[in-house]
Amino acid sequence: MIANRFRAYHKIKYYGRLLPLLSRKYSHIVAAFDKPNPSLVTHEAVGLLGVRKLQRPSDFEKWQKQSLQECDRTTNPIARYFQHLSDLYPSRIIQNILTEPASARTVDLIDQLSNEICLLADLANFVRLTHPSNGFIKAAESACMTMLSLVSSLNTHVGMYQVLKQVLDDESIVNTMNDDSKIVARLLLNDFERNGIHLDEDNREKKVKLDMEIVSLCDRFIAQCQEPTWISIDQCPKHLVGSFRSASSYLHVGYTYHDSPQEDLREFAFRAYYSFNNKQHKTLTDLLEVRQTMAQLSGFQSYAHHSLLDTMVETPENALNFLKKAASAIKDRVEKELEDMLRLKRIERGQGTNIKPWDLNYYSLAFNKDRLQSDNASISEYFSVGTCIEGLSTLFQKIYNVRLVPMPCGRNELWDDKVIKLGVLDENDDTIGFLYCDLYARHQKYAVSDSHHSISGGKLLEDGTYQLPVVVLSCNFPPPSASIPCLLNYATVSNLFHEMGHAMHSMLGRTKYQHVTGTRCAMDFAEVPSVLMERFASDHRVLKATGRHYQTGMPLSDDAIEEYIAKHKTFTALELQHHLNIALIDLTLHCQSSLDGNAGNIVNKILEEYSAIPYIKDAASYLRIGHLGHYGAKYYSYIWSRAIASLIWTECFSQDPFSRIGGENYRRKVLAHGGGKSPKLMIEGHKVSGPSRAY
Repeated sequence: MIANRFRAYHKIKYYGRLLPLLSRKYSHIVAAFDKPNPSLVTHEAVGLLGVRKLQRPSDFEKWQKQSLQECDRTTNPIARYFQHLSDLYPSRIIQNILTEPASARTVDLIDQLSNEICLLADLANFVRLTHPSNGFIKAAESACMTMLSLVSSLNTHVGMYQVLKQVLDDESIVNTMNDDSKIVARLLLNDFERNGIHLDEDNREKKVKLDMEIVSLCDRFIAQCQEPTWISIDQCPKHLVGSFRSASSYLHVGYTYHDSPQEDLREFAFRAYYSFNNKQHKTLTDLLEVRQTMAQLSGFQSYAHHSLLDTMVETPENALNFLKKAASAIKDRVEKELEDMLRLKRIERGQGTNIKPWDLNYYSLAFNKDRLQSDNASISEYFSVGTCIEGLSTLFQKIYNVRLVPMPCGRNELWDDKVIKLGVLDENDDTIGFLYCDLYARHQKYAVSDSHHSISGGKLLEDGTYQLPVVVLSCNFPPPSASIPCLLNYATVSNLFHEMGHAMHSMLGRTKYQHVTGTRCAMDFAEVPSVLMERFASDHRVLKATGRHYQTGMPLSDDAIEEYIAKHKTFTALELQHHLNIALIDLTLHCQSSLDGNAGNIVNKILEEYSAIPYIKDAASYLRIGHLGHYGAKYYSYIWSRAIASLIWTECFSQDPFSRIGGENYRRKVLAHGGGKSPKLMIEGHKVSGPSRAY
């Protein structure tokens, strides 16, 4: 077996030596990413992301004034508090909701109102995170805050709530509604009630203020998670000082030393980077307390209870029970993996009684290097961005009968010259959506994680046409050079497939209402399609069909692929335990009625009980968990979704990842519905009983 792997390794190198003799013929889609052509950009001024009214930063304000007309303040008392919003209410739609007889059309009108707001708010949110122009960023930030204020106040609009409740309380009206309308109506009613519609006017105003404060604190916490630690040179051992960038008498310590072979450097960097930070602790404490205040004001026991309404898991108690069962189920696997890692540490150092937090990454890499022969850099040459996008298009064509096609762009449509626009075409070559691929890191681009942004959701319009979904995939891959395209490793290939899973959820959903289109569903189900795509990214049959050398077009050998996968499937139980610990910390912190500055003690108790790696008492790694901001009380969703995705994979794709029958079954029963059908019913349609079976 060692000999076979050795031959596979040299076969990869051999293809490289054939480069003068072989020349790859690029397909249109590979060329679009690996050999971009400026001719794909036309001279027609279509506006940012195809929105003609958005040519320059000042157009954000014009869009608000044109789209959202003067509001009659008598329709909403909260508008008197938000004086700056008084001319921004979409009064025509609101007046129709309030004056027309309560009927099934009421739901259509509220969704129309939501769509009008989301078209601007979602685009502005994306622009503020990724656009390279400060002018656009500032204009988008202003629009975001304005729209957030508007949404918060509309969520406490008594008149609209009363009309919607009248619809659902009238059995004769409900009997005229289809299932989609009933589900959306009840979701909208729950949104009103979760946002404190029952409160008096003063408390509704307070609720809106708290919503605004939460957003501000959340943004601040996430930004501070990425900041380096500055530590006095006097606190660093002299022999390590040269390992860090310095300024004046301080050292700059970031998260870049976890794979160093020098143990004392790894330990010092870990302790410094994760040291307690008063500013970040205050930000997190304030965020948790404001969330708790908002939830209790709205009538919920805790922010976790507020946040988990309308999710599959239903309550924090159920979520905690699921996480604890999962932690127990993997305990033996974790201990076995720690034994393997400790054995390697003893071989290298001649001693060692346990694995420390700063050992994990280093010995994981060392274990693979010792066990396997292949060269990661060489294999990455077979997974250029263009090659991977082509592989995804081929996969989608086989399982969903849709494909990805590079599309020309108009002037001002793109925000960076490396962004590529794709059309998603069905079997009749009709466009069913648009996908903008913003895949490379750059200055001022939000770099916390790769992400999927829904710019506009699919929706049936009043004139009978369908509003096509528009999505942006935003990643932070290394930019290509003039001669070499961006080459992806195992982790970045998996990330690309993950985000494309979100995109296809949006593209293949065909719901009447944008409120439930694509990923606009229960959070603990929204990650299922993306996590399922990770299974494709780690399947040897998919990787074999995808991988091609970026210069020669030659494929990888079976042995090289199997080794490539095996190399990245080590210590999976330890990785899962890490995510379980984060989920337990997240959920437990958001269940507290009062913290009293006790977050660190709560975290330490969780790690002491559930982590096989000894926790460091004077470290505060929880202050670096950005997901406490993004996914407050919902980080469990990743693990929950992974369990469901595993069951769907087994039923639909494990025998054949290119199965049209499996793909059509999954598309029809799951993707097509977005959030317009109960996730539990969709799972029952796949003959699985729930996440607990996956462990």
